[in-house]
Amino acid sequence: MIEFCAKLIYNNPTFSDYTIVFSGRRVHVHRVLLAPSSEYFRALFTRSWAENNDSTIELQDDDPDAVEAMIKWLYGFSAEEIGLSMSVRRNDPLEPQDPIDIAEGLLALIAAYQVGDKYDVPTLCTHVLREFSR
Repeated sequence: MIEFCAKLIYNNPTFSDYTIVFSGRRVHVHRVLLAPSSEYFRALFTRSWAENNDSTIELQDDDPDAVEAMIKWLYGFSAEEIGLSMSVRRNDPLEPQDPIDIAEGLLALIAAYQVGDKYDVPTLCTHVLREFSR
């Protein structure tokens, strides 16, 4: 139920606390959803950011699709919904998979792991490692 409600308020400015800006994109976020799953955001919201009342968080030098996937992950979207599952890339399990699709999927997972590690989202990193072990 909570994940369903979180998905409904993803990128919804109503009741949002902050806006994350990255690579020309803007996502309205709620600290109550980001802080419990990321030590980076927890520290950001409880220290200097809270003191200067700035509601914009700029993330730089990251893959924008990976950042968006990370934020959606924190809002409870499934790996399949955000394109971080190698299993959804197969239409027919008996047909050989296109090498380009495999490469794109692996690159998306690597980028997701990088932002998950940088912004301390261990559940995302664990998911990526599980995908690689499949």
